[in-house]
Amino acid sequence: DDTCTLISPLEPGEWATFASRFLFLEAAEDAYRCELGELLLDARHQGQLYVKGVWIADLQKDGLGSGLNLRHMRLDRDRRAVLHQSDLESQVRLMIDDW
Repeated sequence: DDTCTLISPLEPGEWATFASRFLFLEAAEDAYRCELGELLLDARHQGQLYVKGVWIADLQKDGLGSGLNLRHMRLDRDRRAVLHQSDLESQVRLMIDDW
């Protein structure tokens, strides 16, 4: 049998926001997967950075075109990515080369 969990008071709009932050709740429909992670090709994930399926940051203004879900990335204690632009670019380059 299925398990049903009720969280209230939570409005439908709030749930939509929270659900989009966890890829296990709303998986990408179009993605390229490799050992480094996933290149998320859905429009709704454009510019979004995830680590191990958990949303970390919106990097659209930093030039991230697609979404990324990286399997191996250090986060600080506030769940922020310890990341330099060059590190991100090299991760993406490795993913594309593997494609």
